[in-house]
Amino acid sequence: MKNCTEWVLAEHAAYCLGAATVPFYDTLGPDVVQFILRHTNLRTVICSRTQLPAIVKAKQSGECPNCHHIILIDGITPSTAHMASHAHLTLHSLAKVEATGVHALSSCSSSESLDGLHHNPPKGSDIATFCYTSGTTGDPKGALLTHTNLVSMMAGCADLGPTIGITDRHISYLPLPHIFERVFMGQMLANGASIAFSRGDPLQLIEDIVACRPTCMPVVPRVLNKIYDKVSKLDAWDKKKIT
Repeated sequence: MKNCTEWVLAEHAAYCLGAATVPFYDTLGPDVVQFILRHTNLRTVICSRTQLPAIVKAKQSGECPNCHHIILIDGITPSTAHMASHAHLTLHSLAKVEATGVHALSSCSSSESLDGLHHNPPKGSDIATFCYTSGTTGDPKGALLTHTNLVSMMAGCADLGPTIGITDRHISYLPLPHIFERVFMGQMLANGASIAFSRGDPLQLIEDIVACRPTCMPVVPRVLNKIYDKVSKLDAWDKKKIT
């Protein structure tokens, strides 16, 4: 799925339980999805309704027997329920998962543990995430990164520039499965900064930047060129509105 709040919530919820994450690019085809599901023995996938058909096709291939649960961030519809049932997948809505968590928290005291939901923070040496290549030159290759790897990269980024604070804002537009975006995102969260999400359309990125007014963002030269070209074409009044 594209960059969104739900993506980040799901990742950190997994970390709280000591689980590892396996991010998928939203452009992956069914064959690559099937390969990664089989390769990692994933049991649960969190996605939007748009990505469900690829998961269903992979499940129906018989190559991903351990995949059983799908959590949809945008809710369950009759058509998605029908599609999943034929693939022997159990659907859950993220809203229902969150409501279940709220109920569990409200029904126990602070001294009690939640049945089956014990806070289980990982060790630094535990695997945090599997970073897969796109698979354009063969089967995707998965790099295993530990929590120490992630924290080390965040610490390294902190030494590269001014300290990020609570008044800063980042706009997330690089794919979250890409480690560069995720490390930068972690740096923002660790320092109490805010995060905005682009709409996921590269052609609308400049408009998203104007609307969100980020104080910092990771970029590649191509993005800088686009921003420069866009600003160069603005008249004086438009430039004043942006600044």
